[in-house]
Amino acid sequence: MVGHVVQELLDEGNAAGLTEGRAEGRAEGRADLLTRLLEHRFGQLPEAVQSLIASASQAELVTWFTAALDATSLVAVFEGHALD
Repeated sequence: MVGHVVQELLDEGNAAGLTEGRAEGRAEGRADLLTRLLEHRFGQLPEAVQSLIASASQAELVTWFTAALDATSLVAVFEGHALD
């Protein structure tokens, strides 16, 4: 009985870990794609932009990626964020 409960807890932990790992992988992939797009369009990124990207949520990454498609500057992509 105890072994069954322990196995269930391990299974739940493994499933949660996989879900978290997938989410982190998606965020890292989005951050990488955004960085590549921005570097292609605007050249080397300032440290402030790199930091913003590194600490961004998935929603922010998607928003910035979409903005970067048509933006004419980094300031336009990150409107509302200090880039100093």
